[in-house]
Amino acid sequence: MTQRHWKNFVKNTSTLGAERFKGCVSVCHLQPNGLVRLFHPVDQEATWTEAQQHCREMFTDLATIEDHTSNHDALQVLSSSEFWIGLSFNSSWMWSYKDQEVSEETWFTSWAENEPSYRECGAALGNGQWSMKLCGTKLFFVCYSAESDRHILVEIALTWSDAQAYCRSTYTDLSSIHSEQDNQQVGSLLWSGTGGMWVGWIGLHRKGWVWSDRSSAPYRQWANQDFDGTRACATMTSSSDWSRSDCSNRNFFLCYTDVRPSMSRSVKIRMKGRSADLNDPKVQDAILQQVRDTSCLFLSML
Repeated sequence: MTQRHWKNFVKNTSTLGAERFKGCVSVCHLQPNGLVRLFHPVDQEATWTEAQQHCREMFTDLATIEDHTSNHDALQVLSSSEFWIGLSFNSSWMWSYKDQEVSEETWFTSWAENEPSYRECGAALGNGQWSMKLCGTKLFFVCYSAESDRHILVEIALTWSDAQAYCRSTYTDLSSIHSEQDNQQVGSLLWSGTGGMWVGWIGLHRKGWVWSDRSSAPYRQWANQDFDGTRACATMTSSSDWSRSDCSNRNFFLCYTDVRPSMSRSVKIRMKGRSADLNDPKVQDAILQQVRDTSCLFLSML
């Protein structure tokens, strides 16, 4: 749930629960659980790991940016051109089925030349080789049915996440490949009738870009999609876009806390005539949206 800015700061001191804060922090992001997110810029240089440790000791964690409004709110409190946020790259491998983590020492692989790259989602080719693709690419895919113990090619082009959802709702999951026999079965499905071969999603993926607080926020604001695996920590710039940086670089950083407001507000609504039914969920949503759009909390710190 997001809200727009009021133009002026509240000049008096606000108290949230037992916590009192000092300074001026704009707060315009009310979480679904009713908490208010506060962003705290720290103007001292640190590596990403040092910044994470400082934020966890002094606040909650390095900043998690959940959506465009949250990204805009974070930008408003910054005093530097580049700073760490809580996003970093986890290169660990997983199979979608049962969310199995992979032991790289023992797992079966069939990588194509120059693979694996540092893209996050895995695909198989008709020749039995694997490659990593951008997860938003639309490809055919191979599902696994535990009931019939077989792999099924689905000739619908979907992103990896959509393919995973389709397989989970229709069969069991995207296919896992644990042996040469599995690989041959999947590869044979990806040969086209004309003798060519398709590329299709399988269940292999990296944990990929994850937030320090382990939240599942999917929002990303990359300036570009290129990633070579060597710059595995995210920074935000004054342009509001995110960049990938070497985690050992030293930058200013942004922390966050979530606090529960100790204030509440009642709103009375007067309806004219019989223009709307207040029991209609659509009417209720429209009223709530208007309330959100005309209210935003700004905290003036002691």
